[in-house]
Amino acid sequence: MSNLRFKPAGPATDDQLRLNAEIIDNLVAYKGQSKLRMAAMNVFIHMLEPKDFEPLRERFHQMDKDKTGFLNASELQAALQDSNVDFTPE
Repeated sequence: MSNLRFKPAGPATDDQLRLNAEIIDNLVAYKGQSKLRMAAMNVFIHMLEPKDFEPLRERFHQMDKDKTGFLNASELQAALQDSNVDFTPE
C-alpha cells in the first residue's frame, strides 16, 4: 500500500468559483421548462373528468414500486417492459 496523501488545496481563486455563462443559461432554461411542463400537466389534469383520471392514478401507483410519488428510471423501464413497449434502455 502506498503512502498516498492529499495536499490541502487552499482557497479557491475567483476564476475557479466563476461559473461558465453557458451553464447558468442552461440552468435557467431548465427551470423554465420545468415550470412550463408543470403548468401544462395541470391544464391536462383539470380537463379530465374524475372517472377518466382514476385509472391513470391507479396505474401510476402500480408503477411507483417504492411509493415515493415519483417514477425512477427502473420503475419506468419495468412498466414499459410489462406493457410490451419496444424501447432501448438508453
